[in-house]
Amino acid sequence: MIAEEIDGLELICEDLPEVEVDSGEVVSAQRDDIKTRFAALQEPLEKKKKKVDEKENLREFNKMAGDEEQYLKEKQIALDNNNLGQTLMEAEMLLSKHQAFVGDLEKHTPTFEATMAYGKELQDADHYGSNIIEARLNQLKASGTTFCRSLRRETKTWKRTISLKNSISSVRKQSPT
Repeated sequence: MIAEEIDGLELICEDLPEVEVDSGEVVSAQRDDIKTRFAALQEPLEKKKKKVDEKENLREFNKMAGDEEQYLKEKQIALDNNNLGQTLMEAEMLLSKHQAFVGDLEKHTPTFEATMAYGKELQDADHYGSNIIEARLNQLKASGTTFCRSLRRETKTWKRTISLKNSISSVRKQSPT
């Protein structure tokens, strides 16, 4: 019985195809081929990821620039108020309000500068939207420059108004009633 089983196994073994065991070199070559093909797939994915990141950066910059432009427009409207007050007390009160306005602008300046720096950083990184970014930066810079001119002019007006109202008040106090 055992002899019959051995003979049966020998017959089965004769029918089996001979299988070669791969050498380490063949396995290494196959592994290298797989790595090469994987790297070839990674390259387009990296390009796609870079493009998506650049789009997100451009969207973020445009939002920041839009926020700054809106801020400047709102402040310009407030700055264009021509009310200088009727009395010295009103003028001093409005000057105080103007000084608080200027203080608010000074607190906001780092945000404006950060937006400008971010746009410049994107340009320096050779962003695909550099021309759009440059146009937006130029527009923002022009808006900021115009606003600063208006602010300086308004501040001078306030100083002259207070000086003039002080002079008038002083003359009124000295003149007999």
